[in-house]
Amino acid sequence: MPDVYKRAAPLNSQVSEALTDFALGYENGAYFADVLCPRIATDKYIQEYQLRQRKDLITPVADLIDAEAEVSRVDYELTTQLATCLDRGLKSYVTTKEEVQSDDPMTPRRRKTADLMNRMMLNHEIRVADLYNTVGSYAAGNVVTPAAAWSDAASGEPLVDLKAARRALPPAQTGLSKIVCLMTELAWDELTLHPDFAGIVPRDQGGFGRMEQFMNWFRIDEFYVTEAEKNTANRGLSPTIAPVWDDDKVILARVPTGETPPTPDAMMFGGTFTTRQPAADGEGLVVTEWLEPGRGSGEGVYGIKVTRAEVPVILQNDMAVLINGV
Repeated sequence: MPDVYKRAAPLNSQVSEALTDFALGYENGAYFADVLCPRIATDKYIQEYQLRQRKDLITPVADLIDAEAEVSRVDYELTTQLATCLDRGLKSYVTTKEEVQSDDPMTPRRRKTADLMNRMMLNHEIRVADLYNTVGSYAAGNVVTPAAAWSDAASGEPLVDLKAARRALPPAQTGLSKIVCLMTELAWDELTLHPDFAGIVPRDQGGFGRMEQFMNWFRIDEFYVTEAEKNTANRGLSPTIAPVWDDDKVILARVPTGETPPTPDAMMFGGTFTTRQPAADGEGLVVTEWLEPGRGSGEGVYGIKVTRAEVPVILQNDMAVLINGV
């Protein structure tokens, strides 16, 4: 057996910097949870944060100072909440036989790490989607109910619904936030097949050209069509496939531009509190590995575990609009 395996054999639940770096760089274009609920680094498992209100940002306060008067005081109505980061993790195994047969001894471990990351990201996507898919998550006036489904060519009015949703989004300081729109593949198909849509984007302009014109028309900075799926059946049973994001809903949300790490005070609908520790880079993601010589054949199997402590929460419930019933 090559020396690399002999050196790896004594591992006993040690943090793997190489696999942790690989996991931090892993991306899956099918998931948008980190876009709609950006990660907010915290040093505490229990994080105190405050819910803000739109009216506090847009209510003018007289700032003229008379000769002997006091400066006007600005008040805020803040509701203090607590968010508890929950430890989450998954593990898998790589046999020493797999590593011996691989040209690159790290490839099997990276492959297992990628699979674990994908499953962790899917779970996170489902949790964030549940926040956004729930009508009760939004402030009064931030839910648009279409008069008819978009699949109804005669009565459906998708452009009217989208304009109403866009108008309901509050303004923000230039450069600090962007507007993101997300819908499922089915909703996008129903929108683009509707005759009203052809009025702003001709049918002969397909692909990204149609998406770009759609974004310009509704003043949207980023637009995503999600195809993410989940199996809702219990393990061991025949799969029951369902979309992670509801087919009958469209989301418009303000999120930070991403140029600087977000804080709880940023103008955004939701965020994901994530503990910095034990990773020094602030991502809170750690991959550990160990040898279990008693399992399998030969020298045993290597265990790989991916862990992270996080919780998605709603920070400002009027910074997103839900079109419910498309």
